[in-house]
Formats: sequence, C-alpha cells, structure tokens
Amino acid sequence: MRECDKSITPNWLFIDSFLIIEMTKTLPVFSQLSFEDKLRLYTRNGLATIVFSQLYYSLNLHGSEILIFPNGFSPLLLQSHTAISHLIFYKHIIKMKEFNLSREEFLLIRTLIFLHTAKSDLSMIGYEIVQTEIEKLSKALMFYECCKWGDTGGAQRFVDLMLTLNAAFQFDKTHRKFLNQNIKLRNIIPLNLCM
Repeated sequence: MRECDKSITPNWLFIDSFLIIEMTKTLPVFSQLSFEDKLRLYTRNGLATIVFSQLYYSLNLHGSEILIFPNGFSPLLLQSHTAISHLIFYKHIIKMKEFNLSREEFLLIRTLIFLHTAKSDLSMIGYEIVQTEIEKLSKALMFYECCKWGDTGGAQRFVDLMLTLNAAFQFDKTHRKFLNQNIKLRNIIPLNLCM
C-alpha cells in the first residue's frame, strides 16, 4: 500500500472514540456525573480504554498476533518498523495474550480503566460516585474470579488482573507518544505528496 492510500482506511481511532462514548452512556454511574466530570474522565482515560479494546478485539475476535482493525487492516502494513511501532502494534498484543482475559473480565476491566481517576481530576461529588462504582466493579470481579477459580486461585487471579490496569495505562502512554510523533511528521510532510 502506498503512502497516499492511507486515506482509504477509516480512522479507527475516531470511530472507536465514538463507540467508547456510546458505551459509557450505558453505564448507570455515568448518568450521575456532571458533564465536566464525564469530559474529564473521557479526556483522561478515553485513549487507554480504546487501545485496550483494540488490543483485546485484535487478539480475541481476529485471532491476530498484531494490532488489526475491524476491516483487517494493520498499521504495521504502512509503518516503517520503528521501535515504537513494533511495541504498540506487536508487543502490546503479546502482553494482552498473557492476560488471557475472558469476555467478562475484559468488560469489567475496560470499565475500571475508564473510571480510574485521581482525586484531583474530578469534582468531589464525581470522585465519590466513581470510587463507589469502582468498589462495586472490583467486588464483582473478585466474586467472579473466586467462583471460577476458588478462593485462593480467584484472589491470585484478581491481583493479576489489577496489574492489567497498570499495563493499560502504559499502552496508553506509548500510543500517545506514537500519535504525537505522527502528528509532528504529518506537519513536516507536504500534503500534495501523493498528487
């Protein structure tokens, strides 16, 4: 695929952003938050939630060893193989594979990723609402794991899954760096390059 053919593939980041916004509207806790708190959560955790979802779906729906979009396209087909592109489009899938998430675990963790926040990021009321929801979701995840693996195995699996939150925000950090590099690169390359 040539550089100028990039416009053929949809911008999945924007499409997935819209889907994450729609997903959050279905969360009962979301209707309790102010518009400002909703905006802060999305701004802070939207990309982490999107990337986590893309990695999960690439692995579990497409059975892919690299990050792949719903139309079967992978950015690795266009990118020169830099260290950062190798990390975000390949190594992150390997890490996701290690998590071996069930659908239920994925859905709960994705919601926890979206709601994860520091006290200073939200209003006092919003923070309390979010923390209450995080506690409920964490208890539900722990209950699920204990039912599936027994008390000891479930507790260990729960701890392991909580580490995925940290990994999700590391994925987010790397993707932000990659996106910022690409934005800078696009500003340098003339737009009429493919004409």
